[in-house]
Amino acid sequence: MTASRPDAPVAIVAYSHRLPGGLGTDDALWALLRERRIVREPIEARYGRGYAPLGTYSGPGRFASPWEGLIRDDDEWRIDRGFFGLSHDEMMQTGPLVRMLLGCTAETLERAGWSMQSMRNSATGVFLGAQVPAVANYRKLDGVDEHSVAGVSLAMLANRISYHFNLMGSSMAYCTACSAALSATHAAVTAL
Repeated sequence: MTASRPDAPVAIVAYSHRLPGGLGTDDALWALLRERRIVREPIEARYGRGYAPLGTYSGPGRFASPWEGLIRDDDEWRIDRGFFGLSHDEMMQTGPLVRMLLGCTAETLERAGWSMQSMRNSATGVFLGAQVPAVANYRKLDGVDEHSVAGVSLAMLANRISYHFNLMGSSMAYCTACSAALSATHAAVTAL
């Protein structure tokens, strides 16, 4: 797709994902879409005392839904810190969303058959649809540290990918509620 040919087709050559329940294959994803059984874990025990899901009462500390799909298995969000050049402390303080995004990016490049070395200093852009991560609401008792902003800032989600893979194109995160992924995809295709 170019400015002279706005109707030219665009091909998706590779992708990667992390989903609740350890779903890692395309077949598992399509089965999820057919069966819709993954969102089933109660919120109550997750957030602790003083918080309750929707029910018969209303007031402060009430959540919009009593269910959510959670990525709980450690293997679903751990990354090889040496591969990404992260110190032990940085990896432990980096939010799970950043870790998942870095891992998915590396997998996507591998599945596309592109080496990370060939991508270095390229005009490759990062267009990311995201919501404010849950960790943005948590504050460490001993205050913020050098890794706090990278875990809660939506801009830093895309920029962290650009930084680690040394990509020189546009690096943007789109937070448009339910249309975030679609907005990011539209921006990426338009940028071509």
